[in-house]
Amino acid sequence: MNKTFTIKRMALFALLLALKIILSRITGISFGIVKLTFGFIATGLTGYLFGPYLTCLAGGITDLMGFFLFPQGTYFPGYTLTSMITGFIYGVILYKKKPTFLRILSAVALEAIICSLLLNTLWTSILFGKAFFAILPARITKNLLAIPLQTCILSLIFKYLQKSLKQLLLIK
Repeated sequence: MNKTFTIKRMALFALLLALKIILSRITGISFGIVKLTFGFIATGLTGYLFGPYLTCLAGGITDLMGFFLFPQGTYFPGYTLTSMITGFIYGVILYKKKPTFLRILSAVALEAIICSLLLNTLWTSILFGKAFFAILPARITKNLLAIPLQTCILSLIFKYLQKSLKQLLLIK
């Protein structure tokens, strides 16, 4: 691997970190305890290009930086852990594999079940003192809407970025 390629990948990694913060913190729609953001786009791309470990690290970094740059409520380390697990899931499923619709759906659905429905609902119930099962129905509804939407968006992005990523020598 030559130095230009390494610098290019480091710059891309930093760019994806910044994109994740912007898409997660600035662009988003909040419905009480449920929030829809577009940070999954940067997470999916990072997982595909950098793998589970770097995407896990990126999840932790972007959650902490996002909180300090654009604070929204109280910091809670559980959400940082969830962000890291999300990155790991996307990395395990997408890294060095063709991003097929089924593979993307698997990553999005697994993240939704483990991270959004289970972990984030737990963290929200702990942080706000609300019963886990009382807030779960709203989160299930959000994820039933988000899973197909996120899957379609990521599929389209991967479809249109494949040629560019190959030209930039970021994938084979």
